Amino acid sequence: MPTDEKVTSSTGGAGSSTANALSAISTLRRHWRIIAVCLGVTCTAGVAATLLTPNSYEARAQIFISTSGAAQNGSVYSGAQFAQAQVQSYSALVTSPRVLVGASKALGQPIKTTSITAQALNQTVIIEITATERNPVLAAAEANAVAAETVRIVPSVETRTLDNQDSVKGTVISPAQVPGQRSAPSLKVNLGLGIVIGLALGLGLAFFRERTDTSLRSPEEISEFAGTGVVGAVPFDATAEDTPTTLDRPRGPRAEAFRALRTNLRFLNVDSPPRVLSIVSAIPSEGKTTTTINLGIALAQDGASVCLIGADLRRPQLPKYLGIDGSVGLTNVIAGEVELDAALTEWNRGLLTVLPAGSIPPNPSELLGSDHMKSIVEDLSKRFDYVLIDGAPLLPVTDGAVVSQWTDGALLVVRFGKTSREQVERSAETLKGVGVNLLGAVVNFIEGKESSGYGYGYGYGYGYGYGYGEENLPTASEAGADNKQEDSASV
Repeated sequence: MPTDEKVTSSTGGAGSSTANALSAISTLRRHWRIIAVCLGVTCTAGVAATLLTPNSYEARAQIFISTSGAAQNGSVYSGAQFAQAQVQSYSALVTSPRVLVGASKALGQPIKTTSITAQALNQTVIIEITATERNPVLAAAEANAVAAETVRIVPSVETRTLDNQDSVKGTVISPAQVPGQRSAPSLKVNLGLGIVIGLALGLGLAFFRERTDTSLRSPEEISEFAGTGVVGAVPFDATAEDTPTTLDRPRGPRAEAFRALRTNLRFLNVDSPPRVLSIVSAIPSEGKTTTTINLGIALAQDGASVCLIGADLRRPQLPKYLGIDGSVGLTNVIAGEVELDAALTEWNRGLLTVLPAGSIPPNPSELLGSDHMKSIVEDLSKRFDYVLIDGAPLLPVTDGAVVSQWTDGALLVVRFGKTSREQVERSAETLKGVGVNLLGAVVNFIEGKESSGYGYGYGYGYGYGYGYGEENLPTASEAGADNKQEDSASV
């Protein structure tokens, strides 16, 4: 038993390490732009510092410190020990005013304290003097002047021998040479620092962003917080706002994504697939209206009759995207002002039938929850193969949840990288709280390579032959123009 426990523990630890590594790699992949920007900024700063910093040159001279009195007494080792012990003090002497003033007089110009440094080489009696200046010739001259003055001063700071000889003396063993290349700034050093700082900053920001960013990006996270699976994934398209329907790009990745969503809906319940659906989102700007339109087009292209209902009675968007008159619609039918047939509008030569929201009422929730609304949905469900309801966002108002009661289920549109975990969780709870069947989540605006994690990212270069004849379909703008002409003719 103990052996088995150890094996299990070892396996669990390895699995945890693998999971952590995969999580870290996933974080780096998602936030690589942050790391790249930080690297770019710090490396640029390194190059700028190299270009803007004045050149400086270093010249070095070396002094050997020796003793004489101890040697005369027969103890060479003791003399060497004494010199090595004193060499640190002599290093401090190099930068003292006593030495620098004398060296300045000998050189004929002042030597700044900041220009001279001195250090005792480890475990030796050698002092290395370094002069740093913008002029390489001046650097060598200063180093040699300071070295010569130090050699002159060193004997005077120690007690002379019994025979009146210098007990310590210094010898210049390596005069300073004019440096052939600058010592600073160094492009390699600055770039190296830029890379190290940029990576540290970028990685720190990436992992901080990962910990503080509560938006949903993976199918597993969405399934966890929504309590349902992902049934559709729509890639990002910069032109989607201007041309929101897949008719403008029938062979593009967005069009294929909605065809895949159409197929997935049929497999949710093979014996009795959902036919009346509400498409909702947690908050505005998630893409629920364009999802409703494009899913309707995908279903209609497969030969089904489809009716779209504009049930967002506060900010109706269907007429705007489809280019139709939305002044008369659902609210007018519920109020008994017009008959249902009179409020229905055919779009794109009958590809879709649309019931716009109509006049904006003061009490949207009451209208959508009325028996009259229920009867309208039931009537349309008998006439059409599919009825798709463009509902209001769930969290700001209750309209979307109320109207979803009259459907076979709801699709929750989640915006990739924007919708938060809390928003998805609350939306799912709102729907389940009124007894609505949450069929699945549709992830919208998936960016770049992230789409491969949802099963997309391949096959877009091939043609698709569907029953409606997609090659001959007009674009969304042409369809809107046709509808406006028909409206004018009917008037």
